[in-house]
Amino acid sequence: QNITLDNSTYRKKASLNTRFTHMINQDKQLSISLSGGQLKYPDAATQNADLGSLGATLYQQFQIKFKPQLSVSLTGRLENVKDEDNGYLGYKGLTTKLSSLLTLNQTNKLSINLTFDHREYSDKDPFYFANRIDNSFILVSSLTHKLKYYQKISLIFNALLIRNSSNLNLYDYKRSTASAGFQINW
Repeated sequence: QNITLDNSTYRKKASLNTRFTHMINQDKQLSISLSGGQLKYPDAATQNADLGSLGATLYQQFQIKFKPQLSVSLTGRLENVKDEDNGYLGYKGLTTKLSSLLTLNQTNKLSINLTFDHREYSDKDPFYFANRIDNSFILVSSLTHKLKYYQKISLIFNALLIRNSSNLNLYDYKRSTASAGFQINW
């Protein structure tokens, strides 16, 4: 992944991801994921970091009205900044996610995702002289409507709510967004 800003590379990310999935039965599966990688900042090499994560997700589909699909996942993450003077940018994190997908009818699907993310940063923030600890609550809801006469086109409506609680008030915030778009399936 290459992120550019004003036509120059701001950050490069390279990672290797693997996932093992086991079908427990026709309605339930378990996935284990493992990834490792690096972040490189060409103009700020002191922020370069090693990345790692390990996660597990349990999926379940129910054969009842709306055919709900539920999943629960737990992922541990590590971002280790290589330069000791910038260690406060690195963190250990744990993310728990609960996801659901409901098929309301032939043309409408509703998904709701609730995420809790806990991060403990490695060193003291140079402005606050304290180790940063963040807890984020994220709610994402999406309604997909497949057009009746053009089945390959879907309208998508999204809502996002984020509440980040931090022991350092600079990083304490609330955010909400709404968006609409379309998807074409070839």
